[in-house]
Amino acid sequence: MYKNYKIRAPYFEIGPKCFMWGERMLKLAKKIDEIAGKYDLDVIVTPQYTDIRLLAENTENIHVYAQHMDTLRPGRGLGSVLPEAIKDAGAVGVMLNHAEKKLTLDQIRESIARADEVGLASIVCADSVEEIRQVALMSPNLIVGDFDSCDKPDTDIDTIVLPCEKDDTDTVFAAKEALKRGFREFLLLG
Repeated sequence: MYKNYKIRAPYFEIGPKCFMWGERMLKLAKKIDEIAGKYDLDVIVTPQYTDIRLLAENTENIHVYAQHMDTLRPGRGLGSVLPEAIKDAGAVGVMLNHAEKKLTLDQIRESIARADEVGLASIVCADSVEEIRQVALMSPNLIVGDFDSCDKPDTDIDTIVLPCEKDDTDTVFAAKEALKRGFREFLLLG
């Protein structure tokens, strides 16, 4: 995956899907941006495509990612999401293989390669043990998980391992980890 990009753990990803856009999305993004700056946090926000430029030009501290992209090159492709257009709009990354926009492993590989080519980082979602293993072999920027259903990958990639046995949800665990690291205010979005 894109090698000239770093994100620090703990980080947060806020994905409004299709519930927010325009001025309402910008208002939320500015609040997230303020908190990210105040507490020196890395926060990824995945707005609607039409809001990428709006957020990128009006925030300083958040990582604006596209919700998806296609692998096509400039030219024909009505209705497709061009990687170069995402980058030009101000996105620094792209989310791939979300449960609502599944890709095959070959499509994931192609999408990562196109993202790398245009200078976009990628987050790749995975929902099965085999898919997690296959994605891990693609050298992502960061791996986070409790690995309760598979072994932790043997890799030099930054990896945050959550405990398998815990009384807390992953969100509560992340909040406790942030408290240990000195953070005292949180904005949790569902």
